[in-house]
Amino acid sequence: MADETARTLLVVGAARGAGRWLVEHVLPSATWSRVILADVHWPARERDLARLSALYSAPLNLAVSQPHGALSDLATGRELPVPGPASARTSRRRGAPERRATFRRA
Repeated sequence: MADETARTLLVVGAARGAGRWLVEHVLPSATWSRVILADVHWPARERDLARLSALYSAPLNLAVSQPHGALSDLATGRELPVPGPASARTSRRRGAPERRATFRRA
């Protein structure tokens, strides 16, 4: 269930799989002020993202992920600011090891 106070939606992995299912079936029921749907920079995934644009009435950015972790707008190529609290973002310097989240079952 989407949080009613949420304003900006960012879905990474939106073109296919579980991310696409959420984008199509769950997340459109909430009211968003801005929507960013992102996936890897690959032509087939970019076409899949474009097909999802009709699901949302809020301003929509389709984005692709870059090797350094940033998101680039698919239409303009400009880097998009990532929404959310500063503590949720990670920045990587060139050559720094990649950090991955790990999840454990309770």
